[in-house]
Amino acid sequence: MMPDNKERPPISVRFPAVALPHPDGGFVFKPGKAVIESGEVRVAEFARLTGLSVSRVEALCADGTITSRRLSPRLKSPYIMPRSEVQRFLNLRRIGAYEN
Repeated sequence: MMPDNKERPPISVRFPAVALPHPDGGFVFKPGKAVIESGEVRVAEFARLTGLSVSRVEALCADGTITSRRLSPRLKSPYIMPRSEVQRFLNLRRIGAYEN
């Protein structure tokens, strides 16, 4: 249980669509299993969602390009960033404000 003075990250639930083949050759789309997503992502997931390497994401976190925080005060602690930062970064890339 988290202490009361600590803010909890937002959680979202989504239901990805599942395509089921129909006998007439078409497909029937139904909601799939619920997927619970935390409001924060770690470096590996950020890298997967943006198409960057893990080491590049860590470097961008270290120089402040990606808004992030450390899991603990230790220097080797992994970075954690808000899920909204993924979309912000993809938008920067789309408009050409960030090049690999």
